[in-house]
Amino acid sequence: MVSKPDPGPNYAKFMDELVSKENEGYKVDLEKAVENDSPMMSQNLPVLDNASTGDGSQDAKILQEAHHFFGTFKKLFADLILSFQDREDSLSVFNGLSWKKAFEIIEIELGLVYDLFYTKALILYSPLGGLFRMLSCSTTIAAFVAFLIIDKHAYPKTELIITYFLLIGAIFLEIYAIMILLSSDIVMIWLSKDTTSPGLRKLKDSIFPCVSKIVELLRYLHIVPAKTRWSNAMGQDNLLKSCVESKPRCTKVYFYLKKYLFWNSESIPDDLKALIFYELKVRASSDDKGQGSYRGDKILLNEMKCFDKSDDIEFDQSVLLWHIATDICYHVKPCLEKLKFKREISRYISNYMIYLLITSPFMLPSGIGQIRFQDTCAEAREVFEGRKFSDRDACEMLSKVDTRIPPSTLKGDRSKSLLFDACRLAKSLEPLEDQKWEKITQAWLDLLTYAAAQCRWNDHAEKLSQGGELLTHVWLLMAHFGMTDDFQISQGYMRAKLAAK
Repeated sequence: MVSKPDPGPNYAKFMDELVSKENEGYKVDLEKAVENDSPMMSQNLPVLDNASTGDGSQDAKILQEAHHFFGTFKKLFADLILSFQDREDSLSVFNGLSWKKAFEIIEIELGLVYDLFYTKALILYSPLGGLFRMLSCSTTIAAFVAFLIIDKHAYPKTELIITYFLLIGAIFLEIYAIMILLSSDIVMIWLSKDTTSPGLRKLKDSIFPCVSKIVELLRYLHIVPAKTRWSNAMGQDNLLKSCVESKPRCTKVYFYLKKYLFWNSESIPDDLKALIFYELKVRASSDDKGQGSYRGDKILLNEMKCFDKSDDIEFDQSVLLWHIATDICYHVKPCLEKLKFKREISRYISNYMIYLLITSPFMLPSGIGQIRFQDTCAEAREVFEGRKFSDRDACEMLSKVDTRIPPSTLKGDRSKSLLFDACRLAKSLEPLEDQKWEKITQAWLDLLTYAAAQCRWNDHAEKLSQGGELLTHVWLLMAHFGMTDDFQISQGYMRAKLAAK
């Protein structure tokens, strides 16, 4: 994956030639020429249309597209840089895709990255691996046939039955391994790959649909696992809801179990994927929003005018503020039917970001998020102490608190609780009426994309072994839209030529 060291043009040799020509009495001029060593790869790629997936030719094109981009963007998982030609190559394809095909390509790419990091796929799917698989299967069958024809009268019947079961079981395991092999993306990519040999191309074209149908049948019969490349789930947690729940005596044990075992998750709504895709597509064409360092939530906090220094608000601080404010706005006042979509999406992302803050803080920008979360929970429990009500009741109670005086005026900076700061934000959002949920959704999209861009590649890779995270998919999608600082090679070498006169 790591490219060879690149020393560039030989500067010392060039300068020696320059001095030599000048000593000979020549007047030397420099002529620059850009060496273009980045071919236009997208011209050789299959063109994807927006027809529904399921068609064999479209599935083959998606697999080939994903495999092509895997070869480019796997460099991100080794902390390497990309060229601007890679960016244009990716943009030319992704700008013409639907959100569904774009996310499917991202899923296949991350599946290949997972195979690269955590499996023996490079060996299993190589010609040598195929040879060993055939050898293993054929020797097992040969052993079974040999056992059938040998004289077995000298052996007890019980031992013969056990041996038959073991050999038949071994054969079934070999057949199942071949089925799993055929259902993998890597085999499908190889079968759908173009080749210069007309005969081999014709053979592949006839085999690919047959193998696809066989794999579909095996999945329908639940013989091989369903076509799930990742969990397609987002963890959910809620600060206020956890604070109004009855607190067990063994608090430390409870929070440990809650953190690592008993967290809720929801399937990622298609509407959320579509919203993220089209938001990134718009940002990719914008100069001020086209990079991962964009923090639109700060601009929104400035507009609310409820904090003196909105520019100094840290990421985890912003997450907690918007999380509690979103909860209060969600429960206290109903919204119009046309805004329910944004309302639900905002709460999904809000609970997901809190889940990451609690369980995977290493994926978020560094800060004191854990301390702020604990202090906010402590203050919330103190406010709700002695009362038994739901999180809706808690939100209604918080919305009625008078917050004219900034909480920091009374508390100072010892406690990092943000409970009533979030109440002030919720109150400042109320007058916006119909625009309220537009603002909240935009804030959460900004926080989600910023977190995805700032998370290091090794943390994204680590999460692949645990089913994957939405944050990782957003990060790779942002990279495909050119929204990353890893595009640093703008052109080939500047070749200087000596022109003697």
